[in-house]
This record gives sequence, structure tokens and C-alpha cells, in this order.
Amino acid sequence: MGGERSRARARSRIAGVAAFGRRHRGGRAHLRWRRLGAGALVAGLVADRPGAASGRRAVTVRILHVLASLQHRFGGPSVSMLPLARALARQPGFEVSVFTVGDAETDGSGPTHMVEEAGVRVTYFRAPALAPLRRRLVAPELTAAVWRRRDEFDVVHSHGIFTFVTATSDAARLVLERPYVMRPCGVFAPWCLAQGSSLKRPFLLIVRRLLRSAAFVHCTSEAEAEDVRRIQPRARTRVIPLGVEAEEPSGARSNHVDDAPARRFEPPRLYVLFLGRLHRKKGLDLLLSAFAELVRDRPGLQLVLAGPDEGMQQPLVEAARRFGIADAVHFTGLVTGETKGRLLAGARCLALPSFDENFGVVVLEAAAAGTPVVVSRGVALHSEVEAAGAGAVAGLDTRSVAARIGEVLAVPREAYAAGCARLASRFSWERAAGELAAAYRGLVGGGAP
Repeated sequence: MGGERSRARARSRIAGVAAFGRRHRGGRAHLRWRRLGAGALVAGLVADRPGAASGRRAVTVRILHVLASLQHRFGGPSVSMLPLARALARQPGFEVSVFTVGDAETDGSGPTHMVEEAGVRVTYFRAPALAPLRRRLVAPELTAAVWRRRDEFDVVHSHGIFTFVTATSDAARLVLERPYVMRPCGVFAPWCLAQGSSLKRPFLLIVRRLLRSAAFVHCTSEAEAEDVRRIQPRARTRVIPLGVEAEEPSGARSNHVDDAPARRFEPPRLYVLFLGRLHRKKGLDLLLSAFAELVRDRPGLQLVLAGPDEGMQQPLVEAARRFGIADAVHFTGLVTGETKGRLLAGARCLALPSFDENFGVVVLEAAAAGTPVVVSRGVALHSEVEAAGAGAVAGLDTRSVAARIGEVLAVPREAYAAGCARLASRFSWERAAGELAAAYRGLVGGGAP
């Protein structure tokens, strides 16, 4: 009886708000009607859903995350997506879905299919048969699904800018006048904008429009928010850092390619570790030059470069030969799971001298493993590393990188244990999910995020 009265009140409120909107269409009154209408609609949906009146958990906010790939070889956004989605699914009153292209087995060439990922519904969409389009993770079916299933999701949150699936999904939500959230993933940093395709600049004209109309732009650091505002001053930025997950929960599905070669790798006794894509933005040329200086006074010290190659491995191999240190430099390829954890836990320190890094999840992963870190000032987390006492911060030059790594190597690894624990404790997926959940509720309820 009480449930029926609640539903009747909700329907009455919706009818009243709709009548108000018809009388005052246009101007400030109409804007107020739109806000009230959204809140009334949510109230009506909650009241009408099974279990709402009896106190059982009712799904009230439906979130769709869109990104080009979940394969770990594509780096940070792909690695962090599922831990974030799982944490959000644990928030009361949330239903979380992910749309992406292909999976580890099919690389986009197989049929579209949906799987359950530890409480998150993940749909892997088929990419076109043409190899050039498949390599670029183009998936028209995904964009069509965002449009066709527009009423199934309250908010669409895209991760990445210069990809087909995220750009077209954002554009679809803009045309449909439905809430969407954009996460740039560091692409607006000056260093990144100066690299790559000449089409980036013209495409920014479209991106500026999308940024301005987004419900908010999800930035993982204040530095990234400043980069966004430099591109679009009217963008509504919201800084919500990422978290760290020590290991995948049981039942979670693997989303990375086979790392069997890395599993066969036996780590040396004493080594400096780099973990990430072998990409020129990571400052690997600086790291190799710095290591060449360090190894002169430290016989037995090794350098392990762990990650998928993105055009840097061969130049680094040749440089190591020129420096006469080829036998002390090891390339493992992609590492994941237990292999990754073993390398992090055994390293004397992690080095990340990137020219630009909008966050740096691997820094938190190292800290969680008790491994001190040496990062450049191009890494957004460098201030947190310094404040926590979890390692050292270097400039973007060989001498500085060598000096900071040398400082960390000069004291026992255990000296940084407390600092690493402090750093890791400041970032969690539950905290990130809680902040995002509050922002989403603000959007669905009609208030400011």
C-alpha cells in the first residue's frame, strides 16, 4: 500500500513538472523545469522499480563507460578501466557497463559479445574486416549502439579523445542532448599535442565543442585540468585521481595478450625497473644514458625495461651497444599479473622519467609493492612522491636522472617503506569511485556535478 502511494506521488510530481514546463518553455523558468524534471523522473523511476518500496537495493543510476580497448598493451587507460568500473559497481545504487572494441583473443575481428566482468557488463564490439580500420580500433557498431540504446544509460563516460569510438560516442550524446563525461587521458599536454598526426589541430575545433558541452571533464590531476582549460576555458573540469589495485579480484577476466615470454624471464639480483609502453614520451633515452653513467660505479646493476614496444626497442638496443652496456639491459615485453607483481616487488627502484604523464598508475603500483620510485617533473604525481618520501624527483636531463637514481640506490630499500605506504594509501579505487558516484548522482538528479 505504501509503495503504491509512493508511486502515485512520483507520477503526480512528474505530471506537475511537465505542466510547468509547457507553460514556461524558454528562458530561466524552462531551465528550472528541466532540472526539476530530471529529479522528478529519477524519483518516479526509483518508486516504480521492484524492491524500492520494500527497502531492497534498487538500481538508480546507469553508467556506460566507453573506451577503445581494454588490452593492457595500450597502456594506462586500458589498465585502469576495469578496476575503476568494479569499484563503481560496488557503490550502492549503480549499474555499470563498458563498451569497447574486440578483446585479447579476437583483437576486434570476432563477433560482438557481452561478458560479466566482476559485476560489470562489458560488451566487446566487432571492428571492420579491413585491417587498417581494425588496427585503429574503429567500431561503427559501438557508436550505433550508443545511439540506439540511449535510454538504457543515464550518463556516458568516455576515456580518450583521439579515438574513433570515444569521439563519435561523445558526438552522439551531444546531438541527443544527453549527459556525457569526457576523460582526456593526458592528450592535451603540450608535449602530446606537438606529436603525431597533423590532423590533431583541425580536430581540436570539434573537440573544443565537445569539451564545452560535456557535463564535466574528468581529469586525474590538477595539471591535466590546466591543460584542458588551456584548450577550452569554458570546460567544467573535475579532478578525480585514479587508484591502485594490488591484484585482480578472483573471477575477473583477463584483458591482456599473452605474456609468456615475460613469464620466462628471470629477474637479475639487482636491477632498476622501467614498466610501461616503450614509447618516446617515457624518456627512455634519458634513462638509458643515466644508467650508462650509474653502472660504471655499480658492477652487477642491471636495467629491466618491461612493456610492449611502440617503436623504441630497436633504438634502445643500438644505444646500449654503443654505450657498451648491452649485456646489462633486458627487454621483457608486456608483463601482467603475477609476473608484473614479481618484477615490481624485486626491483631496487622504479624509474619513470617521462616527458609527460597525466597521472602514472605504475608509480602507485610500485609504492604498493614497497618499491621506491624515481620520477621526472613531467609525471603529474611527482609532488605526491616528494611529499610522501616515496623516492626522488628528477629533472628532464641525463645528469639529474642519474643523480636521483643514485641517491635512491645509496640507501637500503627499506628506508623508503614508510613513504611508499603513505603514497599508496592516499589513492584507492573506492575513493575514486565514491567521488565519481557523487558527481554522477548530481547529473542525474539535475544538480551541478
